[in-house]
Amino acid sequence: MLDGIKNAMGSAGNMAKAAQAQQRIKKLLDAIKVVGTTKNGSIKVTVNGEQKIIDIEINPELINTIAVDYTLKNDDALIAKGQKIFQDGIIEAANNAMANVQERMVKEMTQSGELSDIMSILQGGQ
Repeated sequence: MLDGIKNAMGSAGNMAKAAQAQQRIKKLLDAIKVVGTTKNGSIKVTVNGEQKIIDIEINPELINTIAVDYTLKNDDALIAKGQKIFQDGIIEAANNAMANVQERMVKEMTQSGELSDIMSILQGGQ
């Protein structure tokens, strides 16, 4: 019976540690903001530590080029091509930003010791 109580207390202790770790990690993630770009830099996507897109910046020159070369000619095929350029650029920049933020999160959590604390809690360590 006492072993059961000890185990319950150990679980409660781990739950408290997990809650504290969660709060520290939230603070850490709130401070992270990472930018991903297209290869030519014409589109930038900013992502926060929660991996949410918080900003998209499109170079005005790209917008002007698409408008003049693709959409103002009133040709459906050219308009579709212009849309595809925007879509592909946003996807490329967003994927780059997500990869960068994941890398940064691991780096920050490793440097702060949070990653090892989480692993210890998950493994039932004290």
